[in-house]
Amino acid sequence: MTHVQLRPLQPMTVLGGGRYRLEREIGRGGMATVWLATDTKLNREVAVKVLLGDLAFAMGPERFKREIDVVSRLSHPYILPIDDYGEYEGQLYYVMPFIAGETIHKRLEREKQLPVQDAIRIAHQVAMALDFAHQQGIVHRDIKPENILLQNGEALVADFGIARAITDGGGAKLTSTGVTLGTPTYMSPEQAMADPSLDGRSDIYSLGCVLYEMLAGQPPFTGPTAQAIIARHQLDEAPSLGIVRGTIPEEVEDIVAQAMAKLPADRYATAGEMAEDLRKIATTTGSRSARVSQSRRPRTTQKRRAQQQKQKRTMVIAAAVAVPVLAVGVWAGVHFMGTGAKAKSRIGTDTDPNHIAVLYFDDQSDGKLKALAAGLTESLIDELGTVKQLTVISRNGVASFKGKSVAPDSVQRALKVGTVVTGSVAESGDKLRVRVDLVDASDNKQLGTTTIERPRADLFALQDTLAKEVARALRRTLGTEIEAIVSRPGTSNSQAWEAMQRAKQSFAGVDSALASGGVKAAIAALDAADNEFAAIEEMDKKWPAPTVQRGFIAFRRVLLLGNGDPAQIPKWLDVAAKHAGRALERSPQDPDALELRGTVRSFLWSYNQTPDPGALRRAVQDAEADLKASVAANPLQASAWNALSFVLWSENKFADAKLAAEKAYVSDPYLKDVNRTIWRLFQNSIELNNPTEAEKWCKLGGQRFPDFFRFTECRLWLYNLPGRKVSADSVWRTYNEFVEKSPGNKEFNKLKGGMIAALGLVRAGVSLDSARAVVGRSRGNPQIDPASELLVYEAHFRAQTGEKDEAIKLLTKFFAASPQQRAVAKDDDSWWWDPIKDDPRYKALVSSGG
Repeated sequence: MTHVQLRPLQPMTVLGGGRYRLEREIGRGGMATVWLATDTKLNREVAVKVLLGDLAFAMGPERFKREIDVVSRLSHPYILPIDDYGEYEGQLYYVMPFIAGETIHKRLEREKQLPVQDAIRIAHQVAMALDFAHQQGIVHRDIKPENILLQNGEALVADFGIARAITDGGGAKLTSTGVTLGTPTYMSPEQAMADPSLDGRSDIYSLGCVLYEMLAGQPPFTGPTAQAIIARHQLDEAPSLGIVRGTIPEEVEDIVAQAMAKLPADRYATAGEMAEDLRKIATTTGSRSARVSQSRRPRTTQKRRAQQQKQKRTMVIAAAVAVPVLAVGVWAGVHFMGTGAKAKSRIGTDTDPNHIAVLYFDDQSDGKLKALAAGLTESLIDELGTVKQLTVISRNGVASFKGKSVAPDSVQRALKVGTVVTGSVAESGDKLRVRVDLVDASDNKQLGTTTIERPRADLFALQDTLAKEVARALRRTLGTEIEAIVSRPGTSNSQAWEAMQRAKQSFAGVDSALASGGVKAAIAALDAADNEFAAIEEMDKKWPAPTVQRGFIAFRRVLLLGNGDPAQIPKWLDVAAKHAGRALERSPQDPDALELRGTVRSFLWSYNQTPDPGALRRAVQDAEADLKASVAANPLQASAWNALSFVLWSENKFADAKLAAEKAYVSDPYLKDVNRTIWRLFQNSIELNNPTEAEKWCKLGGQRFPDFFRFTECRLWLYNLPGRKVSADSVWRTYNEFVEKSPGNKEFNKLKGGMIAALGLVRAGVSLDSARAVVGRSRGNPQIDPASELLVYEAHFRAQTGEKDEAIKLLTKFFAASPQQRAVAKDDDSWWWDPIKDDPRYKALVSSGG
């Protein structure tokens, strides 16, 4: 489907022929944004829901109007009505009453679990609303806690505006968008498969999931990706509510089980039937004496109990059967003991046993096996990370514990994991011996241990067996079905693989060389590592990995040269690009090679190194394409998401840049430069004038990285937001803290901080003349500010204080110094320039860049 990029709406935008004035964004989801607005005709607050561009494009205005005409006729005490709808500059919206209460999602965030009677009553009201809608031929398709509002304790189902309308009598559906609507956490198996015969029983399944979450405090199925969650809905049975929360009446568990049956035919035939069973439960005191419809109860109870018995038999058999002897080698011993019952009791907590940290294996050979031990550890982390049932801390997350003796409970406190995997590597003659231990991180008790021994020549067999046996051990220990995994070393040459691990250690040592010996020592370390990777290239000429590493070495030289000999930058960017090209010739979809080339292209653009000025825009577009291809090849490539976020931000695509940064953060919250990821999440939030998000990321950054100067700078930027209540003393205290923490060019940061602080002082009520004086003292020169950044910051100030002529003059000077910025200026829709956007001079200035 074609991606649709629409002009973001802004506060004070007027829709509906002047009737609805947008005040502020109050919600955002996967399908729409929600605005608080004023109905100027009736002088009341309303909520305006604006569909995201792709969904609106898929539906089209005519089909949208037909569907809204149908659902706007829904009138029921437990359905939030739709009052109006329309289109604004290609964006489709509909208008609902504004409810000052909260959603079920917000209540669950606060209370975790609802009282049983409250959950039953809310589910009963939602079921009644769904039954009414289904009788009108309308399926909601997105029942979830966020779409159930509470007003004076009563439920209101919202968001029927994107429902699939079905004509009376089973006729043709009005919609055929090709878009899978819904939220994976609550989506029925048939909806996830885009079943064309979808009916009201899909909503019943979703309501079952919501009722489960209200009672258990967590959804029935979770996972690291949407695909993983959907797979669990299709294949797994939800954990028993009786185990999660022992006070749940069996009859309530029966209702949830029947609503969440995998096959629609096994669910309630109508939402009305489910509502009736919930009503009967609601009229009791909540004790186990309540009874639901006897015609349905025995089937669900018997089925659920049969499943529980099957699970128990499986666990008994697993504990009784010895480990089979594998044909690939000789075991020194396998002694894992299962503790599945204890592990399950901690699911969903900070000590969830399925949340795992694999610590770097110890080298027991006086340093000879250090690189190999690290390589085996990282391979195991990567392989376990592909298992949908597990959440595995990345290699970046455990790097701080490398080479240290640390207790598992310390790891638990730092990383919020339930299971710690430790290990050691030793050598005896021509054999390698790997010992692996599983430890309960909550109490430091050993869950099991295994030792694997292989000839050194069978390194890959060792690596593969290690991954399989750790997965097997986790399956027994956690009582969780762990899918089989296979090691993927990338080369068939074990000597090349082992040499690669040593070379990676050499590359990782560059930071230490830089800290102790400066740039010269760091470049010498880079040259040595490059020689090692070049030798590995000769050992396996089809393997792209060493070539990619050489490219990143060349790129690292670019970063070092920026502080020393910038004239050499074009040369080393070219070297890095050639390495990327050679790697992609061998493997066109290699995510690391694509990330390398995209990163190089982004620097060609940002450093204004393209020989043809007319090619500036194309350079950044090529960088974006490469990085998008990288994350398409590996959606968990956090570093590529990080780089993509920077490129999109550079192109002024702030919403897309924020989304990419969120992907980076979710993929690896321990990324080596995750502080910059959080900074970009803040940056894009502030550009989009989203104070809630901006404050969240600024606060998180300050908590995780209290000494990183950016998370003091972010507080200065927050003072710039319109309507901000702040004191001049706070602005100056934050300014001084920012300057104190700033690394490197403190003189530049003094001036930059002054530029940012000036507008904050205006917001604090300081006179405009005083703020202008601060700006005047904060101007730079080419020696202090070679990129002319300070011109932009002063232009921000001038635009926001109504000095249009000065703002446009400053931007003209900035674009003359940085022509690559003019190439993307026309896409800049940030709020900073709102006061001058309609000025013909501004329009001419930004449209002349390509």
